[in-house]
Amino acid sequence: MTILVTGATGQIGRRVVDRLVRARVPVRAISRAPENAALPRDVRVVRGDLTDPDSLDGALDGVERVYLFPVAATAKEVGRKFAAAGCGAS
Repeated sequence: MTILVTGATGQIGRRVVDRLVRARVPVRAISRAPENAALPRDVRVVRGDLTDPDSLDGALDGVERVYLFPVAATAKEVGRKFAAAGCGAS
């Protein structure tokens, strides 16, 4: 089961990523600048921006669950997009 973590480079998201990696769960992270995301090498980092929900389409392929730390301005739209992709959110 692949889990997508938004906000993976932030304080809370990074802790979630670290725990998932320790549990050997496949993790994907969204970042506006994947080349600068200092995340564990087991994490697949994809380009995306929560303020631009259309940029998230590719990030959702094969994802079964999401830890969503949304941006307030687009939270509802992002949530709808994840739900339409069949992802459960935590």
